[in-house]
Amino acid sequence: HNLAASENFWASGQLMARNITVHWPRFGFKLLAPHLRRLLTMSEGQSQSALTSQRELRRDLRTVGWLLHHSPGLRPSAKAMVSELAMRAARGAQHAPATLAVVIGAVANAAALEDSNSPLSRCLMDVDEVRKAAVREIFPSEVRRLWVIGRSWQVVEDLGYWPHEEEQEDDEVAKAARRMEEDWLAISQLHSGFPYDSTGEVDDWYENWDACGWNDQGADKSDWFTYEEVSGPECLWGPETDENQGQNLQQQAFNGPLGALSVASPIVPMSPPLGSPMSVTALACSVPPDYRCNIDGRLCMSPVRTPQGILYDKDSISSWLTWNKVCPLTGEPLTSADLLVDNDVASGLSRYLVMHGNHG
Repeated sequence: HNLAASENFWASGQLMARNITVHWPRFGFKLLAPHLRRLLTMSEGQSQSALTSQRELRRDLRTVGWLLHHSPGLRPSAKAMVSELAMRAARGAQHAPATLAVVIGAVANAAALEDSNSPLSRCLMDVDEVRKAAVREIFPSEVRRLWVIGRSWQVVEDLGYWPHEEEQEDDEVAKAARRMEEDWLAISQLHSGFPYDSTGEVDDWYENWDACGWNDQGADKSDWFTYEEVSGPECLWGPETDENQGQNLQQQAFNGPLGALSVASPIVPMSPPLGSPMSVTALACSVPPDYRCNIDGRLCMSPVRTPQGILYDKDSISSWLTWNKVCPLTGEPLTSADLLVDNDVASGLSRYLVMHGNHG
């Protein structure tokens, strides 16, 4: 969870999600799905064990939701699992509103709500208004803890789980009023004679504020960053690989189930003293992308190529091909018999590791 639960952790989240997708039959079907089903069953009621199970379920669903947020390639695989959990949570009136809010966030990030006539959408639509109101009260705070992909915002609102604009506005006004009262109280306790203008009319402090260029409509945007300039694989926060701003160029070139790996090579932790060998971690991080698998970025200890020339580690692509018969990047038909051993990459990687590992 700590490696995925943030919009800033898109690189580690994407690598984890792609690796999970490759091993989905073993990890998803045999481990994760039974685990989440068990927690959902145990979370029914208000006993202490049920409350503990609810917290564990919400934690694990947030992790899944973040992985789905970072990696569109995982969404088709996980869609059935999170849809099942959402339908069970919606039909069971004993499940807490917070649990329903989290599971809705997960199915939203799995892009499972786009069909308004699907059994999942109809099930969520049929939830009684009292439970929907309870979820609406909780959902904004959950969105701050688990970002929902942009393409699902309107769907969640149409289903009745996002606060209406009037509700949000009233809530924000009330919060602002409470904060102002608390600030005034703190100021008065700090210094009773504090010379502070209590009118709150701050607009007069600088009458020409709009003319200084901060206003979006009047500002010169010629030197602003464009989305393309901040969304490439070298960007620290990376692209939100979903639909708000479009996909980066690498992903447009590969239309397979996983798409292109848009994560840069890891940064070398620290250069060793001159003449000293690199640590194992630093050495692994320093290896160029030419020797890395296109699925998850790991070193190609057993490098193979597809007929289209895409490099994979044999273990990773073999795990993928046990249940998918297409290239994960291009979507072209692919079998294990089509893979060709790349001896040049194997020998080149060996030379690189020996040279840099022994001589710094």
